[in-house]
Amino acid sequence: MTADRERRCTCGGVMKFSGRQALHMNGSPFFLESSTEFTQVDVYVCPDCRKVEFYLPELPAEESLEENAMRLYATASEKELRAILADPDYPPDVHRGVRRLLEQRTGHKA
Repeated sequence: MTADRERRCTCGGVMKFSGRQALHMNGSPFFLESSTEFTQVDVYVCPDCRKVEFYLPELPAEESLEENAMRLYATASEKELRAILADPDYPPDVHRGVRRLLEQRTGHKA
């Protein structure tokens, strides 16, 4: 979903793009969870009824999954990046992007 596309609320109002946020996804309070997971979402708000909707950001057509992973995890800690590499549920392209980030930061193969 792009920020310039008009979205209609169920009340009839026009949803306004409010920015991109990291959404806490694992259901535990922050202070109780050591492996907190976040997902980037685009936030839309209806100024008429104050309804809020979240959408996963669209990937630019020219951006690969590997490039997207590098952009998405650019601010992640080394520990978080290594946890992603160790998780077999992530696709190989994401692992490649995360590996490239680690190599850029450490200067040696991850």
